[in-house]
Amino acid sequence: MGADRPADRDHQASGSYNKTNNNSWNYVAYNCPSGESQLTGYACARDFVTHQNKLPAEFAAQIPYAKEDGSLYNRYKSWAVTANINYELDDVTLTSVTNYNWNNNRWACACDFQSSTAGNWATENSTFDAFSTEFRALTSFDGPVNLMVGGLYQKTKRTFDQYIVLGGLTNSAAASEDEYLATRKTSFTDGETVALFGQATWKIVPTLELAVGARYTHETKDSYFTQPYNNAGVAAIFRDQNDPDGLGVITADQTFNNWSPEASITWKPVNGILVYGAYKTAYKSGGFSNGGINSKLSADPVADLTFDPERARGFEGGIKTTLADNQLRLNLGLYSYAYKNLQVDFFNSPIFAFQTLTADARTKGVEVDFEYAPRAVAGLNIHGSINYSRARYTSFPQAPCYAGQSVGEGCNIVLPGGGVRQDLSGKPLSVAPEWTGTIGASYDTPMGNGLMLGLNADVRYSGAYLPSGFGNPDSRQSKYATLDAGIRVGAEDDRWQVALIGKNLTNRFYVTGVVDGPSTGGASGGAIPAHADQLGFGTLPRTVMLQLSTRF
Repeated sequence: MGADRPADRDHQASGSYNKTNNNSWNYVAYNCPSGESQLTGYACARDFVTHQNKLPAEFAAQIPYAKEDGSLYNRYKSWAVTANINYELDDVTLTSVTNYNWNNNRWACACDFQSSTAGNWATENSTFDAFSTEFRALTSFDGPVNLMVGGLYQKTKRTFDQYIVLGGLTNSAAASEDEYLATRKTSFTDGETVALFGQATWKIVPTLELAVGARYTHETKDSYFTQPYNNAGVAAIFRDQNDPDGLGVITADQTFNNWSPEASITWKPVNGILVYGAYKTAYKSGGFSNGGINSKLSADPVADLTFDPERARGFEGGIKTTLADNQLRLNLGLYSYAYKNLQVDFFNSPIFAFQTLTADARTKGVEVDFEYAPRAVAGLNIHGSINYSRARYTSFPQAPCYAGQSVGEGCNIVLPGGGVRQDLSGKPLSVAPEWTGTIGASYDTPMGNGLMLGLNADVRYSGAYLPSGFGNPDSRQSKYATLDAGIRVGAEDDRWQVALIGKNLTNRFYVTGVVDGPSTGGASGGAIPAHADQLGFGTLPRTVMLQLSTRF
């Protein structure tokens, strides 16, 4: 080997602060059985309008993390520092990345998400911090085989506090911070992760390369949960920390181990064409629901608050091309992935417990994308994509029923310990349209005097889908298309730019998620349907902004 090269160091720091006037600002009652809210009587519509009351001022004065006037809000703060060190030997590059990040999320919400006179509110404060360090070595030998090996260590901590107001329950004899509360909860999770990973690449011939690798992950999570105070009105439902059955304090020590192998092969038969295929696996950690509920109606609260890791495995392959003398990029990809223990969030209303359930699923599809930049029209770029995807539960035999779902609608599986469920095997996953696509164009041209003019327009299409993860037909989002466009003027050397940017210029209302409206609808598993209001997570309406930017 020759002389070592000096280490290359790169240190970065970043931070963010964001505040909105409501953490559930985009919850819209867009479909109600009678056309009107079951809580307030206002008309339900796809109109970008939400109706939510402030926390009463006398409540807010005593409840932690509430604003003095009871205004709803969401405040998020974060910061991070990262140190990167690269050290190059003749045939080996050593890389070290060390990071510390911290974030805090605090909010107050009207948690029935409508202007209920009964009044359900909550405040929450959640902090997460993580330290991680990763080291890897990458070889660059002249021979056909090269290696990459590395390791990761991470330490995390999450702390969580929540204060909940329900239906006007008060207790003048309680401590001041509890007087207007139905319940409060505190929780934390300490996590530690160690991972080892490696990959070998083999250039079998100049045009054919094989890569194989694996990652081993070992995780531990130690969690704590309790409800220090419960109003007498909910004492028959919620356990507090002094509950006589001994389950008032929940602890969980979880350990997860996982191997994730993968292999890929690439072939370049001619210049500008690459054919590839890959077998991949993925892993998503199990964990603990810090924001859950310890319900007396549950026989196993530890199981309610914990959930298993999610795993995926499958194949993908396709062809990537650069054609027409490098003017056209055209790609085709196919994929099929199976998911084991897909994590699905659910509020189990009969036992008043938030749970993360697991199901098996499969997604498969095909996608095509292109980009065309003709030399005959300098500055013009035309691009687009079309995707077909089929995403279904393959096994979810005891899935929750949606609110008010009747026996005739499929809520007909009676559990031995009580409760009614449905079989969603073969049914679509949430927010899984079969067809999506985009088409757009941009054009940049000199204006003279050192100025550039730019124009762009993009259309995005989505087929219909169910935002509900539990097959609720009332949640259906029909197909839609949105238009984004912009015009910009700036310096040819990119030192500054002024841009007028329009988003969702078609003013199309659509939802990307849904909940059954709290305190609406009836019990599931009855002879007659009694559906809840559908509260969707609506996107922004037509938005136009002026953006000024400069580079130093």
